[in-house]
Amino acid sequence: MQCPNCQHVSVESVFSCSACGQAFNRPDLEHLRHLAYVIDWLDQHGAHAGLAASAQSELQTLRSRLQALPAPALPAAPVAPR
Repeated sequence: MQCPNCQHVSVESVFSCSACGQAFNRPDLEHLRHLAYVIDWLDQHGAHAGLAASAQSELQTLRSRLQALPAPALPAAPVAPR
């Protein structure tokens, strides 16, 4: 994903929530956000119901496919010598 401001390209394929630690596949999450935006735009502009229904169907499919990845494992704490 490329920053529109500085053009930095992020190669991270996993997004982790800083609040709960849940991890998601970044491309699927971005697609989900884009579809939600399009559906909202179609509703606001009174666009053809067929377009909204098609986008809503794809959104539901993506939501069902988007499964949380397990949170990254924390490294084991070093053991002090006895």
